[in-house]
Amino acid sequence: YENDNENSFLENFEVIAQKHEQRRQKIKKDEEIENEKIPPEYRITFGEKPQGITSKEYELLYIETLYTIQHKIGTTISKHSEGENDLYSYAQEAFGLLSNDHQRLLAKASEEKPPILILNIEIVEAKDLEAKDANGFSDPYCMLGIVPEVKKFYLPQQSSAVGASSDEEGSTDSKLGFMKRLKSFRKSTIRRSQGREKNTSSTGSSPQNNCSLRDKLPAKYIQTTDVKKATLNPVWMEKFRFNIESSKTETFHLDIWDHDDEFSVFEAARKLNQVQGFKGLNRYFKQIAQSARTNSNESSNVDDFLGSVNLKITEIPSTGIDKWFSLEGRSENSKVRGQIHIRANLTTREDRGVSEEDNWTDIKQHVELLQIFIDHELNKFKGETTKWSGELSRDAETILHQHA
Repeated sequence: YENDNENSFLENFEVIAQKHEQRRQKIKKDEEIENEKIPPEYRITFGEKPQGITSKEYELLYIETLYTIQHKIGTTISKHSEGENDLYSYAQEAFGLLSNDHQRLLAKASEEKPPILILNIEIVEAKDLEAKDANGFSDPYCMLGIVPEVKKFYLPQQSSAVGASSDEEGSTDSKLGFMKRLKSFRKSTIRRSQGREKNTSSTGSSPQNNCSLRDKLPAKYIQTTDVKKATLNPVWMEKFRFNIESSKTETFHLDIWDHDDEFSVFEAARKLNQVQGFKGLNRYFKQIAQSARTNSNESSNVDDFLGSVNLKITEIPSTGIDKWFSLEGRSENSKVRGQIHIRANLTTREDRGVSEEDNWTDIKQHVELLQIFIDHELNKFKGETTKWSGELSRDAETILHQHA
């Protein structure tokens, strides 16, 4: 009986000892995990450049950073830096380069071909449009494109048949005169298209045969959405891209029209890349004016105008826009109604012989640039690095935003 009690005591003691050891191991493991969460100060180290990057790659990354600063796009938003010199100074400080190295690499960045600026447009929807058809609805569609600086395309003095007075034509910056030029442009494009089709059928000549002899009007000036039948609240959700040659002078222009089944601006716009015989847009507008005067007494079934929107490229912020625009008339006396929802943003495409789909290099550079800026911010931080908020400076945010 005594032996049984002794064995029972030993078994209980072993169980208690095992539980104690398990508890001790658990406490030790919890302490190790807690220590891993907040590493001691001495464990955080920073190098002069990211690990795995060569000196040559480091220089190329700096050139890419300077190139990004040189070719900033869009209007600067409030949380970003606007001054180019401030961005250069920050980049030089973050990369730890001397002044002579900075100037040498800046010269190399300046030798690079500028990127191609692209306007990405999404025509989302419109609402509360004017009813133009007998059924109480319209068949709306959009014409949109990039309009060069107005004063470069002066329209000669015209009669009232064209819809613009000599005073309006003399003031090239007049919005009213500009809108009337666009009106003449659309109407006479239709008339010339009709006349050209008749002449082609009677003479047997082919438009393709004339292509080698005449210039084409660039297709970038006009694109169209689909026609939405019988609605005053059309939804398009259509995307377009336009190359921008001069962000300081060009304007995005959009018209909404009610489609006419008999003959339409829509069809003329679809064929705009076939419009030939004009050496430059200035001469093109001159031909339009002459055509409009010649055909001023002719009746023509054309689409009904529903409103327009103008957006200067310089007014688009670097973060893009997503807003409703109130439709405008062709003159101060025009009465239109409704709004249109447009999304727009600016991007760039570098003409370096690399496919747009091959963006792995850009991603790798962006990660390395972020690492350099974080290291720089931590080195500037006064206090324990574990207490750093993680917020980058305005200059760093601006460069990363432009590079993305």
